[in-house]
Amino acid sequence: MYICICENVTERQLRAEVRNGACSLSQARRVCGVARRCGVCARQARLIILEEQHRAATSVIAAAG
Repeated sequence: MYICICENVTERQLRAEVRNGACSLSQARRVCGVARRCGVCARQARLIILEEQHRAATSVIAAAG
């Protein structure tokens, strides 16, 4: 699914960038262009970033436990 139509950024691409270290919307904007133009996708992009961060944190906790 496309998150950012203006820059042709898919959800899969955004999630991959977050897994590779983009931890904020501004960092994701720099690496893949999400929310660079009109900004309509910014809210959804932030939610995806938070989901990926949560997923990473819970997997670290599960691995430690």
